Amino acid sequence: DTGSSTFDDGVRLSNCATKDQEGGINIRDQDRGSIVGCSFTGCTKVNSNIIQGIVSDWVLSGCEIEGTLVGITLTPSVSNCILSGNVIYGGTFGIVFRGSDSVIKNNNLSDNSNVDIYLQSTCLRSTVTGNSCNSTGVGNSIFEDGTSDFNNIQGNVGNGNFVVTVGSSV
Repeated sequence: DTGSSTFDDGVRLSNCATKDQEGGINIRDQDRGSIVGCSFTGCTKVNSNIIQGIVSDWVLSGCEIEGTLVGITLTPSVSNCILSGNVIYGGTFGIVFRGSDSVIKNNNLSDNSNVDIYLQSTCLRSTVTGNSCNSTGVGNSIFEDGTSDFNNIQGNVGNGNFVVTVGSSV
């Protein structure tokens, strides 16, 4: 859990692992940072890996994430983040994203019992591209909630449907 004590320096976390702990990573109200090459598996908390609060300019790349309810959650005030090249599996949802102006690219999602990438109501102006959505729990691989808008959803592959709103492209 990060907070305002790190000031404007940003946070760098690389090549770390946690297994069978209550939670994985929790970023709250901290701008600028990266999590690269880490493994968060066996977490028991419902939202084990979450980026929340007023957060921008984070990169989560090359990580292994085994979910519980959600592999990665990004809350509504999150912006300008990149989720790239992660392996996300074994949760109910792979990625639940409610933020804006971010990129979800080249992730491999599998063995989730619901939607792999769920863009919820406040998700705006974000790019979802090059993701491999291989879960088979429901009929939709990528689902964009009705009030999400202006997202660029292209070049993804999956076992299920891609459901998008009117203002977004697929």
